[in-house]
Amino acid sequence: MTEDFLPHEPWGVHGSAGVWGDPQAELDERRCFFRGDECCEYHLGWRRPASMKSFLLRLVAPWKLANATIEELERDKDLLKEKYAEVHGLNVQLKAQVDRLVSLQEASTPSVYFRHQ
Repeated sequence: MTEDFLPHEPWGVHGSAGVWGDPQAELDERRCFFRGDECCEYHLGWRRPASMKSFLLRLVAPWKLANATIEELERDKDLLKEKYAEVHGLNVQLKAQVDRLVSLQEASTPSVYFRHQ
């Protein structure tokens, strides 16, 4: 295999981003096998142009996340209220049972007092 085998721009990536309306790729050839290096190495990068859409998305995205977080916290708060009411009801039932048991215990204890003379 010789250097002629390689296309002028490896993989055609340099201009392919333009298909989607993005700027061209920045292609940096660091090493080349055909120039005596161990392998071919390329570094690719793209820069997005500043646009009103990207600015608005960066501005709106945190608010969307904040709103979603608030909604989730509200759902959790409602769930906690339900669970608190459930536990409170169980505690009321438990207190009633304990009161009954204490009454039974008091009723079964002899109430006879001996008088010492």
